[in-house]
Amino acid sequence: MFLHYCGFHIVAARVFGRWKVFWLMQNWYTNDARNSSICLECCNGINPYSRLTGTTATLLCGCGLGGGSRGDLRVLPRPVIFDMRHDVMELHPITDDSGWPADGNGSSYTAVLALANATKARMEAAVHPTPTAAGAGQCTEDVPETKLQPCCPGCKEPFLPMQPCRGGSHPPEEDSLYSHRRNSTTTSDERLAEVAAAAAGCACRLP
Repeated sequence: MFLHYCGFHIVAARVFGRWKVFWLMQNWYTNDARNSSICLECCNGINPYSRLTGTTATLLCGCGLGGGSRGDLRVLPRPVIFDMRHDVMELHPITDDSGWPADGNGSSYTAVLALANATKARMEAAVHPTPTAAGAGQCTEDVPETKLQPCCPGCKEPFLPMQPCRGGSHPPEEDSLYSHRRNSTTTSDERLAEVAAAAAGCACRLP
């Protein structure tokens, strides 16, 4: 399972490669009004400081909670699940067992959500819940740095502030959270999701 972070907030989880659970959703167009000639589903806007260098860098979506439709992230009243095998554009949310696909291989909305909730709770318990004094772990607008994400369990920020986390490790091939999927039933899209997340450096091993 892979957890998707925005700053220190766990937004979503990819379960068995096929299912994507969302607890939070990004609010779009929090900087400027929607303009389809620029982008869709984005936080469009120009960073005013970028003009000092003769460029026009765009702003990034923030990771703040609260404010309802005005905030960066909104908490869903009920988590939603997308079937990434048949709905890669995430247009058809599943909100209960009645909407579960017939080819769901014996799983269900309730079972997938329970597994995701348990892993989310374990990770939140293992990761310090607030950014460091230097801001590590805080998703800051206009500074897309991976070192601003929370350190994995067992990792620490070095003495010098704002440096990448050190220590710990990514999950080995037979980590307990993954080994039950390393069998003949693992599909190509599930494996692809695992490889992509590991390559992005976002896979942490829980203690």
